Amino acid sequence: MNNPFCYYSLIICLVMLTSCYNEMEFAPEPVEFSSEMYINGKPVTTDTQSKQMLFPVDSYNCFEALIEYEDGYEIYINGENIENGNFYDFRGIKKDSSFKVDIYKKENAKESYKLKFTLLPVLQFKHHYKKILDEPKGPALFSMVTANNYCINYCGVETRGGTANLRPKKSYGFEFWHDYKFRNNKDTSLLGMYIDDDWILDAVYNDFSRMRNRVSFDLWDRIQRDASKNDLNILYSSIKGQYVELFINNRYNGLYCLNERIEGGVLGITKDVSGSKGFLYKSEGWSDANKLTGLPDTTSIDAEGRCNQWEQKSPKSKDGLIWLPLYKFIDFVVNSSDEAFYYEISDFLVIDQLIDYYILLNVICGVDNVGKNYFLASWSGESPFYIIPWDMDATWGRDHRGDEINFDRLIYFHLFERVIKVNPHDFNQRLKKRYSHLRKEILSEESIRKMFEHYEELLHNSGAVKRNNQKWPDTKSDIHAETEYINEWVKKRLHYLDGYIDIIDCRYNNAPN
Repeated sequence: MNNPFCYYSLIICLVMLTSCYNEMEFAPEPVEFSSEMYINGKPVTTDTQSKQMLFPVDSYNCFEALIEYEDGYEIYINGENIENGNFYDFRGIKKDSSFKVDIYKKENAKESYKLKFTLLPVLQFKHHYKKILDEPKGPALFSMVTANNYCINYCGVETRGGTANLRPKKSYGFEFWHDYKFRNNKDTSLLGMYIDDDWILDAVYNDFSRMRNRVSFDLWDRIQRDASKNDLNILYSSIKGQYVELFINNRYNGLYCLNERIEGGVLGITKDVSGSKGFLYKSEGWSDANKLTGLPDTTSIDAEGRCNQWEQKSPKSKDGLIWLPLYKFIDFVVNSSDEAFYYEISDFLVIDQLIDYYILLNVICGVDNVGKNYFLASWSGESPFYIIPWDMDATWGRDHRGDEINFDRLIYFHLFERVIKVNPHDFNQRLKKRYSHLRKEILSEESIRKMFEHYEELLHNSGAVKRNNQKWPDTKSDIHAETEYINEWVKKRLHYLDGYIDIIDCRYNNAPN
């Protein structure tokens, strides 16, 4: 090896690989799953540091439970000796009630725990390495216990997000594997959601309500279902999610929202590397190309195959990069004349979906979704794009830092400015009609208030918010106070938008000369 550059490059690569694997400390065999105690055949999840136990139930009722544990142990619940395989009558269960569990092991060592109950599923990752990294995904064992079932699977897990990755409480992405050594992906359904191998655990860290993103997707779901009912050309693109409580290596890690991912399979886009069966692109930054104010430099591709902070999600970038459909779309939005925009925008974008996207972002005031945090999806290189929202936690009266957003702030986006100014296909009149229709029920103040109150009640009654506040005191949340703030903000916001939308069709309603 005579080339010194090649020599030092090899050394650097070896150092990086060694560092990565030292950090991961991959174990030759998978971690094993065990529990100190089982209730009705399901494991009780334990925080061995704080000596807390957590078990999910459907509701806080008294119930008689089968108690099982390892042979040679002795277990006492509230001072009562429970023989292995016998029943115990849990009475007076409330969100804050706890039961003292004393466990005497074979060596006569005694460990005491406080057993509490939750209305949420309980998840755990168990792994053998120092910490979970941003990438690559490290092997782990995944378990999920619900009131009615539990499952165990091999998986790979990593932290996720840009800014979110800098926070002490991490969000996670994980994928299921058929086995530990070969790591072949395995599609699995969780909690009745879409069957997939990839999943997201949102840490809901910077959101005082812990539910802005979830409510926003629920609202988008209702808007799209209404569009389908009314024969509007809408690609269904909302994701489902459910709140859970997470443990990592027998340490409680707090409240999370388990979410589906927006992927080609979820959208019904066939993953065909030829590009003839559909595309999905994700905007991940604030470049001119993300904001649709400048063309992407398709000669500047990073190591992950991203172009100007756009990521090709379908087909998978590893199977080949296809930027032409995205480039044509951005070029049209940026450079077309008003006349061309007026007559041809529907060849590039589904107008009805754009109208609903405009309404959604302005109702929730999605300041973080008009450059970053949206997808473009199409059935093929010749079909128009659908625009799809993502990561809507900087909404409903607060930005990504948690600072207040004025209720009278409009969402500006170059694409929005052009369609409102040029008014193709009577965009403004159709926007006004659609908004008026949605305001009657889906976007009524009462309907939105009930969506937030539903989750407030669930999170409060489960006790998860209190446990999360204890785990992460720097972001302690009073979700009732935050819900009240949101309700007042929504009232003012809707009144403001009513006035703005009412006159929007009077501003620009003529075709270009």
